[in-house]
Amino acid sequence: MVCGGGEAKRWLPQVLEQRSKIVDDMIICLNNGTSAERKLINRFGYWHYNDDREWGIYQPQIKQDLLEKVARLRPDWILAADADEIYDKNFTREAAEKLMSVNTVGYYFAIINLWGDELHYRHDASFWNIRFWDYKEASKYGLQFERKRLHCGLAPPIVYKFALHAPFMVKHYGLMLPEDRKQKAARYDKYDPKAQFRGKEFYDKLRDNPKVNNFDENVMHQRVENDVASYKEIIKKP
Repeated sequence: MVCGGGEAKRWLPQVLEQRSKIVDDMIICLNNGTSAERKLINRFGYWHYNDDREWGIYQPQIKQDLLEKVARLRPDWILAADADEIYDKNFTREAAEKLMSVNTVGYYFAIINLWGDELHYRHDASFWNIRFWDYKEASKYGLQFERKRLHCGLAPPIVYKFALHAPFMVKHYGLMLPEDRKQKAARYDKYDPKAQFRGKEFYDKLRDNPKVNNFDENVMHQRVENDVASYKEIIKKP
């Protein structure tokens, strides 16, 4: 995980509490983090270090250096997520191990963007993205992140190309509040003014006032599970 400053006052406590029930260990890169984040991470007993390079310019290098530090733990699988993401409550340690038993390089999870409050989400701003991947398998093909200043992903390209879809979602809180969307839109204006790294359509969504959908975690989990079952995916190998 890469964690910015101020996250200790937001969703990081719930995020770390949930991860502690799933993972064996964690390394957190603090990007302009504060003493509040450090104290919270220490309380959970996780590793952390500082890398204060500018996020909108050096994102792939920051993530690459983090991955190299993670390698020292000799991981089997990596559960990668942001400091404002809560996994599906059905995604337990046992569920993770069941996914690991399948001979695949990784998994896409449904990223559900909560919008306005925890009871609503934006369907047209939600998408699939990698959140769980096999470090040992991916390392056979290269562990370099895409060299994009923004949106370089949470796994190397080989994982994105050959991963399966998991029947689980991730609740993303980072766009829920209007002030957060405004701040993020300003950041994208600064670092990606020509929308080179992600379509302008997504950036525009941060500024509009859409109709949102009701969110119920149980209903959404079942919908994601049904969608994945309908895909009838076969294992793809590099």
